[in-house]
Amino acid sequence: VLSYTEYHSGNRDIEVRHIGLDNSVANPGIANTDSSGDAFGSHMADLGNGTYVVSWAYSIDHPSIAPSGGYAQVIAHDGTFVGSRFPVTPELANTRLIDVAVTDGTIVSAYLDGAGYPSDVYLGGTQSGSSERSQSILLGTADTSMKVVSIDQGVLVTWSEGRPDVGDGSTIVYAQKFGLESGSLVPLADKVVLLEDQPGVFGISAVSPVVVDGVETGYAVSWIEGADQSQGTTIAATFDVDLNVISSQEAIAVPSGTSWG
Repeated sequence: VLSYTEYHSGNRDIEVRHIGLDNSVANPGIANTDSSGDAFGSHMADLGNGTYVVSWAYSIDHPSIAPSGGYAQVIAHDGTFVGSRFPVTPELANTRLIDVAVTDGTIVSAYLDGAGYPSDVYLGGTQSGSSERSQSILLGTADTSMKVVSIDQGVLVTWSEGRPDVGDGSTIVYAQKFGLESGSLVPLADKVVLLEDQPGVFGISAVSPVVVDGVETGYAVSWIEGADQSQGTTIAATFDVDLNVISSQEAIAVPSGTSWG
């Protein structure tokens, strides 16, 4: 099952496709069918029970209008929709969904609340199909650089503070682990600094657990360094389970062009 953004009549929608083992392709439809306006920035996560959750950011009218929330839709393994969409962020102007992950059936959303930079960074918890979030946790301030990934203990969230490209000091990248207790997100430890005072670092681009013989041994992280956002080098590193650096090296050099993703 995959999701992507497609333009329809001036606005964007979240299309869903199902690809079978025989390479057959089915079109279950549009995930944001029961909402008007503009939907974009889709993410997918496995709920672990034969269903997936597709989520997206939303603006009330058009791409030029500020985001006003994030929504999700549960999709079965065969691509059929289960129930209706539900919010995974506050349904307010300038609220932008950045990423989602699933831990023990709880949908964890990483989102920003604020117009422009800097914005408040939140972690939200929502039960599948619920009409409202169970909680929101304020982490700090950031731009759009946030990642949340499922790990053995719950989720690992990263975010960056500081924008050297706009004269706001240098970037510090934080990470923090959260687990679940009685369905609620709880911090497993204080936030730690992954990267400190790094000139030209524009935040984490990808995070993944490292699993060896079925055991989670640490995390792989990549980020972009450069003089500005049009020139950068992708650095990849591994961290142990306590988020200490094991090794790092240059992965991709980008002499020109846009350094995203």
